[in-house]
Order: sequence, then structure tokens, then C-alpha cells
Amino acid sequence: MMSLMKRIRLSRANAVLLLIALVGCVATALVASSAAPPATRPAAPLDLSTPQAALKSFATAWRDADASGLNASLLRGENALKNATFIRWIEVDHRFEKAATARYGKDGVQRLRTVIAVSSMSQRGQALLDDLPGATIAVNGDHATADLEVAGLHELQKVNGEWRVKLPGGENEASPLIGIVERVSADIESGKLKTVDDARAVLAKATDTLANASTEPTTQASP
Repeated sequence: MMSLMKRIRLSRANAVLLLIALVGCVATALVASSAAPPATRPAAPLDLSTPQAALKSFATAWRDADASGLNASLLRGENALKNATFIRWIEVDHRFEKAATARYGKDGVQRLRTVIAVSSMSQRGQALLDDLPGATIAVNGDHATADLEVAGLHELQKVNGEWRVKLPGGENEASPLIGIVERVSADIESGKLKTVDDARAVLAKATDTLANASTEPTTQASP
């Protein structure tokens, strides 16, 4: 009888120890989980099944600087060079905004944007998203137009069963700035441009040089 009681007490003690060990493992796992960095948000899935869906996918990729999504949602062919310039500017502007915000804050970013006179591409993408619910879309076979209150008229074309967005005509207003903004972004990231005034000075000098070069008359040789 005494031996049986001892075995029961030992079994209960072992059960308590096992329970403590399990609780400890769970607590450790929870702490490790809470300390882990959040996963990077995956790119939004593309939906090119309708003009409305294609515009939404395009605008989302624009907002998120998702080059792959932009490339997939844009009409290619003769527009390839224009598309590439557009996507490159979005990537460069996204890097610029991220670097400048981290070092100078949001107010600092706005001070820099007054120099280059180009608004945030991420905000433009979001503005297009916000504008979509009120869009008037007209479909004519494999062609469609979307008339948006703020973003204006957008053309789309159906290719192999998928709707793609055609960029409007004309040169990208920011294309001459790509190299300048990319270099300044790198200098902000490295800490070379310590203050927002340092960055403004470099941007101002570079953009003035660009403006002067574009307005200088070309001299033709006499016949």
C-alpha cells in the first residue's frame, strides 16, 4: 500500500513537471513570435479581367512602386520605352521619398519637393485608386476608356483576354530628373547630405543646370 502511494505521488509530480515544461515551451515560442519582424507585404495580385479591375491593379502597383505589377498591367509594344521610363521614375521617386522621410521627416520631404516641383508618385497612385469608384467606363470591343473626375481620361486595350492600361501621350514630366533624384537619394541614404538644406542646395544646383541646358539656344554652323 505504501509503495502504491509513492508511485501515485511520483506520477503526480512528473505530471506537474511535464506541465511546467510545456508552459515554458509555449511562452518561449510566443516571445520569439512577438520579437520577430513583421513579414513584408506581398505584392497585390493582378486582376486584368475587366477595365475597372485592370485600372485598380495598375493604380495599386503605382502606389506601391511594384515594377512587376506595373509592367504586367501596361500596354506594351510601341509604348515599351515610355513604360520603362514611367516605371523607372516611380521606383526612383519611391526610393527618394523613403530616404528623405527617414532622414528629414515628412516636412523635409515637402521642402525638397518644392525644388524638383514634382509631387509624390505614391500619392498619385493612391489618388487614382480613390478616383476609381466614380469612373465612367465605356467599352467598344477590345478598346475601353475610363473617364475619372480627378485623373482624367485613361485608355485601355484588351490583349489576349487581358485588359491593359495605355499611358497618355507626351513626355514624362520627370524623366530628365531621374538621374538627379537617384544620385541625391543615394547621398541622403549614405548620410553625405546631413540636413535638408544640404539636400535642397544640391537639388537646386542640379535642376538649375538642367534648366539652363534645356533653354540654351543651339548654334548652327554657317553654310
